[in-house]
Amino acid sequence: RLGRVIFYDYDEICYLGECKFRKIPQARTLDDEMSAIIVVPAIALMDQWRDEIEQYFGDEKPSTLLAGGGFAEWQAGSTLRDFLMRPGSLVLAPIDTASSEAFVRRTVGVAPLVMIVDEVHRAGSSERRRLLTIDCERRLGLSATWRREGDQEGTQLLLSYFEHVLDPVY
Repeated sequence: RLGRVIFYDYDEICYLGECKFRKIPQARTLDDEMSAIIVVPAIALMDQWRDEIEQYFGDEKPSTLLAGGGFAEWQAGSTLRDFLMRPGSLVLAPIDTASSEAFVRRTVGVAPLVMIVDEVHRAGSSERRRLLTIDCERRLGLSATWRREGDQEGTQLLLSYFEHVLDPVY
């Protein structure tokens, strides 16, 4: 409903694999179907996210491009851009790849996009802030600790980009 939020991600309460999600409704039109970029904190988590996506969507899983972590296909010419232009496609990338100048440059003008950033507090670091320049209509940041300790500027950049924080309900 809000479109751009940071959502508290408490693995201590429930692991992602144990969460129960409602079925995602079909897009009403092709124009409503957005491509997505999922940004993970480390290369090791790419497999976990990919497995969760495959398990959740089953036979209807989206076409997925892995970027970074030894997967270099996205770097060839306009591969990343062309892939994201296909409605409903999904790019899975570690944060160091997704925040690189080469990756961000290839996303310019691609719309509409959804971006999910796991461990979003990492995106506020001075080395990774470029990620927050990707123009995404929908944005979801996940973190149990989204505020950056001792980094008010990085924290403010996160809040400016994601706009809202959904506080946990206890």
